[in-house]
Amino acid sequence: MARRGYQFGRVFLRGKKCPKWIGRWREDVIQPDGSIRRIERSAILGTKEAIPTARLARRRLDLILANINSPDYTPGRVATLAEFCERWRVQALSQRKPSTILAAQAHLRTHILPRFGGVLLSDLGVEGYQTFVAALSRRVARKTLLNVLGTLSTMVKSARKWGYICQPLLLSELVIPGGVEKIAQRFFSAEEVKRIIAEASEPFATMFAILGMTGIRAGELLGLKVEDLDFERRLIFIRRSAWRGNLQTTKSKASKGALPMPELLAAILRRYLETWRPNAMRLLFLNRRGRAFNANKVRTLGCTLFWRGSVFRSADCTLFVTLIRVSCLTWEPTARTPSACYADLFA
Repeated sequence: MARRGYQFGRVFLRGKKCPKWIGRWREDVIQPDGSIRRIERSAILGTKEAIPTARLARRRLDLILANINSPDYTPGRVATLAEFCERWRVQALSQRKPSTILAAQAHLRTHILPRFGGVLLSDLGVEGYQTFVAALSRRVARKTLLNVLGTLSTMVKSARKWGYICQPLLLSELVIPGGVEKIAQRFFSAEEVKRIIAEASEPFATMFAILGMTGIRAGELLGLKVEDLDFERRLIFIRRSAWRGNLQTTKSKASKGALPMPELLAAILRRYLETWRPNAMRLLFLNRRGRAFNANKVRTLGCTLFWRGSVFRSADCTLFVTLIRVSCLTWEPTARTPSACYADLFA
C-alpha cells in the first residue's frame, strides 16, 4: 500500500488539571496474515507547561512523522512483546546453547514479560527502558541487571531485523547503577588444595588437580577428551564445555585455546589414564550413567571434603570451583598460567 501523500498529523490538548499535547497520525502496519492495514496512532508529546504553543507541539510531532514521510518508508509489523516473544523463543532462542536458553527463559519469565508483556513493540523506548532499569536495580545485583538487559536487547534487535517497529535498546543511552565495592576473593592455599586432592577419590582427585593447576572452568574441565591432552608439548586444549551432562560450545570464542600442562600435572594425568576406561565420546571424566559429570556434583564433593577440616562453610558449596580456580590465578598473576609453587603442592 503506497503512502497517500505527505502526512502532517494533528495535535490537540487533553486534560484540565495538567493538560498535555497529544499527537495523532496514521501508519501502515503488516498484519500476521501478510496484509497491510492503516491504523491510527497517538503519542503524548509533552505537557502544556513544557510546550506552551501548538506550533512547538507540531514540531515535536514532525520528528515522529519524519520516518513515515521518508521516501524510502515501508510498512512495519506490529505486535506486543509477549506475542513476539513466543515466535522468538521458537525461531531464535531455540538455536542457542542449553545454558543460554535456561538463563534467557528465567529472565523473560521473572523480569521482562511481567513488565513489558502487554506493551506493543512500537511503544518501547528509551524512557520505558530506563524506568525498567530503575525498578529492577532495586531488586537484583548489577550483574543480573546487565544480563536481563542483554536478553531484552537481543530480542528487540531480532524484532527490528524481522521488520517489527521498535526502538533498539542501547546501554549507552541508559543510566546503569555503578557497582559496589568488591570484597577480596577468598582462595585456597597450596596446603588446602593439597588436602582436598589427597582426600578425594578418583576421578575427582584428578579433577581437583587440573582445577588447581590450570584455572580451567568447571564446564571446560568436564568437557575434556583424551585427545585434548598433548603430553609432548605439555598443553591442554580447551575445545568444548559440559553443562548438566551435555556437551556444548565454550562460554565464548576467546575461551577456546591451550593451557600449559605443568610437569606435576602431566604425571598425575598419565597415572589417571592407566586406569581410564575408553568410552564412545572419549571423555576424560564420565559418570556411572555414561554421561559427562554435572558441575554441581564436583562442587558438592569438593565442599564436603574441605568442610571436614571445619574451615569451609556448607553454604559455600557453590563457590568451591571458583575458590580453587582463583587459587591458581592468585598464586600466579598471569591469568590461566600455572604457578611456580606447584612443586610444593604435593611435597
